[in-house]
Amino acid sequence: MYILSVNDIPPRVLDAFSAIRQRVDFAVVLRRFGKRYYVYKATSRWDKKRKRVIGEQEYLGKITDRGRFIEKVASGPGSDLRKAEAIIKAYGGRISYPKLEERAVAEPQVERELLEVDKQVLTMLSMNARMPISLIAKRAGLSRSEANTKIKNFEKRYGMRYILETDVKRFGLLPYLIFVKFDKEQPPVDVIKKLLQDEPKVQFAAMTKGDYDLVIYWLDSGDPISASGDAWKIEASPLLKGYGARWDVLYFGQAYSFVPLRNEFIDMVLKKHVWHKKGEPSPASNEELKAREFALLRELNEDCTKDFTEIDARHNLGRGASRYTYLDLKRRGIIVRPTITLAKLSMRYLSIILAETLNAFEEEETISTLLSYIIDYNQIMNKHALTGNIGISTATIFFTPIARDSSIEGELDTLRPSFHGVRVRSLIVSDVIVGQLCYRRFDNDYSRQYARLVSIGKAEPKKLVAYE
Repeated sequence: MYILSVNDIPPRVLDAFSAIRQRVDFAVVLRRFGKRYYVYKATSRWDKKRKRVIGEQEYLGKITDRGRFIEKVASGPGSDLRKAEAIIKAYGGRISYPKLEERAVAEPQVERELLEVDKQVLTMLSMNARMPISLIAKRAGLSRSEANTKIKNFEKRYGMRYILETDVKRFGLLPYLIFVKFDKEQPPVDVIKKLLQDEPKVQFAAMTKGDYDLVIYWLDSGDPISASGDAWKIEASPLLKGYGARWDVLYFGQAYSFVPLRNEFIDMVLKKHVWHKKGEPSPASNEELKAREFALLRELNEDCTKDFTEIDARHNLGRGASRYTYLDLKRRGIIVRPTITLAKLSMRYLSIILAETLNAFEEEETISTLLSYIIDYNQIMNKHALTGNIGISTATIFFTPIARDSSIEGELDTLRPSFHGVRVRSLIVSDVIVGQLCYRRFDNDYSRQYARLVSIGKAEPKKLVAYE
């Protein structure tokens, strides 16, 4: 951001800004980010706690280098159409629509209602994939057969799978992000893929374009030195001989959503936590598992909707043992929830956005904007697949799917003017080589971000929907 004088502003931009100032009855300011110009409404309020006036700014839109003012369009249903209308009008175009009767045929009201029902059902499955069909049907206003058909259609259309959200911190493990930048030449993708697939601590890895060539989500002990040492073993692999690279291993403060566990991790890492001493009392520590607990986690990690009776029979457990174990693991926080992920989505690519802190005070002033940005919705899923802090709050990272009718440039245009005190950069995922992220429609009333907004008075507390 630059502080602007009249001489810094191109004549067309200055003329457009002057026209805006004459048109409105409140103070407006012009800011420049890079080569783009943004207009804000300037207000102030008295902060009782700090006992001083706090300046606030509301983003109104941007001015192109040709002097066209494009107004901000609020996100939500129909926002893409409204953005297109704003751009057409800014460039002097005219918009005409079919007559109301014709539009009613092309976009029947029933279709819009069905879309809302789809969102409602996807939210229920995201929050509790084991929710009885009868309850889903009742809440969505459907018959049992209609609800069942709709879910089967989701499985086919969106590649919906049933996965388990697990808190591995209960086993003394923490998430890390590894950023890799190769010096000159990159190893073949199939070599990197084999190397990382064979390491069970790797839950997700992707080749990227931008400041880094490879991003890895890694689970390891709570000791960063030990985690870096384990990562070094991969870096020093003979398969990477001759390929110089910088490997940055950083603690990841996971704040929103999660990364599904690979079965290899459960079989080779989590299995080491199984209690094997016969004739001794059951383990008291959460970091150790009973054999039946491990068996249940392994079964549900493949499909979290598996029948408990079948699991009992498969592992020679007593009647009701799996159900009891499941409830106990939930009580202890090891199982967070049975949920879903959508594998077939209409998205152009996955982006990774890095918002690096430059001025902590300015960033804190816009914290409510950041929190709201994280829990914004897309059409059928959440806006972000994963977010969190890198290191000790040095940066915030967003794993953000970009829809087919959007672009990373448009996302950054929205992001930069809203966040002060940060530098925003991005990577584009060119190839996911290990694991998967979770794409779902999480009820954001349950998110940490919404709870924080309530605590700072930026949102009203809501009565939470019960999904159990």
